[in-house]
Amino acid sequence: MKEIELKVVQQSVFSSMSYFLKNSLIEMKRRFCYFLLSLVSIIVVVCAAQITQTITDKSQLIYLQSGELAYGQIDMKFTTNIDYIYIPFYKNRYEDKSTFNFTQVQKRLELLGLENQISPRIVFDLNITLVSQQGACVVDSSTPLSSFPEIFNYCPNQKDSELIFIDTEKERNIGLGRSFDLSEIPEDQIVINQELADEMQLKEGSTVLFSIKPNIYYFYGIQTFCWFHFDGNEQNCQTSLTNFEHYQFDTYISAKVAKIIDKNVGKESFNTMKKAAFMEFKYLYKLLNKHANQQLKYYFPLLQYYDNLFELDPYQHTAQMVLNLPNRVDFYTKQNMDQIEIRGNFIASEIIRILGVYPVSINLPILKLFHDLKYAQMFLSVVTNMIILLFSSLSIMMLYNLLLVSVETKTYELGVLRIIGLNKVGVVIMILSQSLSFVIPGVIIGILLATQILAIASVKAKEIVGLDISNSPSINSYGLCLFLGLFIPLASSIIPIKSALSNSLSFALDKDRSKSSAVKITVDLDGKNTNWGQISFGLLCSLFGFSIYYLLPLSLFTLDMSMLITIFFFILIGLLVGLILVSINFSYLFEKLVVYVCLFWISASSQKLVLKNLTCHRIKNTRTSIMYGLSIAFVVFVWSAMSLQIDSQYYQVLLSFGANYCVLDNFNGFKIDSYENMFSSDLKEYIRSYTMVTQNIEQTLQDNGVHGQFRIKNKGQTLNLRTRVLALQPNYLQTTYKQFLKIEQKSSSGLDIVQELYSSQEVGKIIISKQLAEQLFYSSDVNLDEGSNENYVFLEFTDGKQTVFNYQFQVSSIVSSFPGINMQGGGLSSLDQEQNVIISIPAFQQILESIINKKQTNIYDRMIIDADLENELIIKSKLRAASNYQLRYIWSFKGSSEELEQNMKLINISFSGLGGLVMLLCFFSLISSMTANIYDQSKEIAIMRAVGLSKLKLSLIYIYESFVLVFSSCIIGTIVGMVIGYSMSMQRQLFTQMAVNFRFPKDILLSQFVISIICAFASTIMPIIHLLRQPVSSIIRKVF
Repeated sequence: MKEIELKVVQQSVFSSMSYFLKNSLIEMKRRFCYFLLSLVSIIVVVCAAQITQTITDKSQLIYLQSGELAYGQIDMKFTTNIDYIYIPFYKNRYEDKSTFNFTQVQKRLELLGLENQISPRIVFDLNITLVSQQGACVVDSSTPLSSFPEIFNYCPNQKDSELIFIDTEKERNIGLGRSFDLSEIPEDQIVINQELADEMQLKEGSTVLFSIKPNIYYFYGIQTFCWFHFDGNEQNCQTSLTNFEHYQFDTYISAKVAKIIDKNVGKESFNTMKKAAFMEFKYLYKLLNKHANQQLKYYFPLLQYYDNLFELDPYQHTAQMVLNLPNRVDFYTKQNMDQIEIRGNFIASEIIRILGVYPVSINLPILKLFHDLKYAQMFLSVVTNMIILLFSSLSIMMLYNLLLVSVETKTYELGVLRIIGLNKVGVVIMILSQSLSFVIPGVIIGILLATQILAIASVKAKEIVGLDISNSPSINSYGLCLFLGLFIPLASSIIPIKSALSNSLSFALDKDRSKSSAVKITVDLDGKNTNWGQISFGLLCSLFGFSIYYLLPLSLFTLDMSMLITIFFFILIGLLVGLILVSINFSYLFEKLVVYVCLFWISASSQKLVLKNLTCHRIKNTRTSIMYGLSIAFVVFVWSAMSLQIDSQYYQVLLSFGANYCVLDNFNGFKIDSYENMFSSDLKEYIRSYTMVTQNIEQTLQDNGVHGQFRIKNKGQTLNLRTRVLALQPNYLQTTYKQFLKIEQKSSSGLDIVQELYSSQEVGKIIISKQLAEQLFYSSDVNLDEGSNENYVFLEFTDGKQTVFNYQFQVSSIVSSFPGINMQGGGLSSLDQEQNVIISIPAFQQILESIINKKQTNIYDRMIIDADLENELIIKSKLRAASNYQLRYIWSFKGSSEELEQNMKLINISFSGLGGLVMLLCFFSLISSMTANIYDQSKEIAIMRAVGLSKLKLSLIYIYESFVLVFSSCIIGTIVGMVIGYSMSMQRQLFTQMAVNFRFPKDILLSQFVISIICAFASTIMPIIHLLRQPVSSIIRKVF
């Protein structure tokens, strides 16, 4: 009996499942368009979720590659600490320089198992030129070494570079320079960077002549020789070692170009690789022995030493060491950012401890980059989570809309099924099976599509950056896709199931009554209905209050920036959703506005008909309006955040340098006469104006052997603060960007604030920042007019001997922003932070003369130039020529602006793609809503056709309705996104004290208008044409 009952149950279950499966297939065929829309939406969501999650999981690999491009494929770089270490064999050092005994270091690192992860280097400043086949600049095998200096002077196109001796095999074994394919650099050959080769017109096989200053290695070699052969060489050893303290000799070397390499090879930092050349480490002393010039041998008469110099071991005198961690890619990618930082610092500390008597300075460029990017990675994680949440929410709303439309349009059919025995459980299973019919294939296709996209991206990444990035999606992304595959159908089916079960049989079977209603009335006679809206709102408010009251202080106390950023983003998302829901209640006003502004050419009756349709379809259209508004608001909000970041970088760069060009000196001060002659002749037509900025007065004093500190004190001398004293020329504001000058208060003299510093007064004038004024005067509202006794301050200098110099100044201006000079103080800056103050050049000179008793001429370290960026190459070449190619750095805004513009283009492209995807999902919802609206009003359409309304006019009415619905929702979303974006700009200004203007997203609004027209036509034309092709009598009788 039990077996029979079990068999009956199994047959019943099988029969039921077979029925529901067949029903899903029938529904799929019946509404194939709906099925495709649902399937595509699931594919888009799953594909986007898997890609974004994979990018987040592998972001550390991207950070590693960016760090390698900027700093080279070097984890740790060691140099000697000249304050403590002494060279081997002797206590004295050569010019405060010292080296490592690499062999001893390698032995000590055996304790950590890192002896094979380190490689030696020696670096020289290099002056290199290409020798020619004719003329005076010719070098061949018969050319005597003694003539190299004279030949070098005749060679044109000499370039400053950097020569690095490397152990090619060791560096290949530790993964340093993965694309460097030479097993060894041959003796007497050199490897040149592509950029340097292009400048010098070098080819592989070309002969170059260069000069280096290897005196320290001759010095160490002599010391080593004298240590073992001191007897009989006492006088020569003493003479050689003494002479090295007084003479510098260039060694001239010729070499053939073995290979020309790309600057992205990873051997050094990006900037160093632009001018780098490489030779083999083990041939160093052999090279020096071969090319030691006669002048050197004259002053250091140790002939036996030169004969045996090539036998010395360069590993005993290593200037630099580079170390890469074992399995470094796994180290940086298979741990979180905190673990990487902790583990990396621990290894570095252990190395320093192990080296013991070899004090070193250590540089950790990649680890420092990871530390700096730690919060960026958190931000990226939060943003990607928000994007996944957005796509998931849109997909749920869209599927919910499709299922609800399907249920509402099948009201009669469901009523019949319920009469013949389908119970509530059957209705639930039928709707869920219909949902799963497009979710399961959508998840599978989405995963396969994401895998292919990641494979293509992996190939492109390898071509661009030369790093093998796995093309397989991360494990977390698979888990996320499976979760979405289960969660989306369940969440989207709840309300359709409730709607299907809430209709009475009499209502469902009534074919004459329209199922579309603009107004719903709920009567609760006994008060037993549960108000889920109030419960949900209460829970959300409770969670919000808990996060603000407990989680926010917790994140601040524990310095958990990830939690803090997450809280801020969820607050913004809550603000976003709340504003959208509030704005949707005023959607009727926006719809009327769009009708009267954008549809002004149609008749008044058509306008009223469009508005009546919108009113009738309010309940269905609200879902689509929320989707469009929420999507556009999110895109505008995130776009505003990213564009605000780019604008802040623009602002910061321009504010830091002050003008289009900024020239830094060569550490010896500017020779102004040579530049003035050039500006009045060669560059007269290119440069509008230029001005000079002094270095910090403390630095000028230190250059003259006087050490001390400047402090600024208020009139009562109750408060004194560290300060940096700078001086400007009178034409400074005529040269720099005036838009960055923000004056809080100034005197009533009528002069600009820099020129006022030069007004003839007994007391010097000074410009201070707003923050400094608030600290000195306890207010930024100070009377700065002549005759006031409120605005006096004192500059106090105390030298190393505790001698005190006091200088009285009168504050002439208070600023919160100043071009080219940091005069901004954030609210979080401490009282001990150094503040910049500005005085005149004469006052600057008087202070210097009073302290060091002589006049200084080389007091400038910056030149700011106002000129067009189109003439960058001409201006830079003339400036270098005027300085005899000794300038430290010439900065122009062109390079920075191109990089920032490229970033802005990337952001626009990214968010255009994001906007396109969200609009696609919303478009699917719009199609379902408009199709349902048209079929729900089939009887009304038949009546209007019967009274004489044309097919074209009826079609346009529904197209207009769709356009008004979409564009009004987009306007709401844009306004909400702008409000949140503006609030973010105000928050950023509060933290950074940088007034970055909010950018109106006009491009997004214009694109929305165009997309609205396209969506309105595409979503309406097919269902309305399909309906209008049928006779009026058929439309009235048909049940949809």
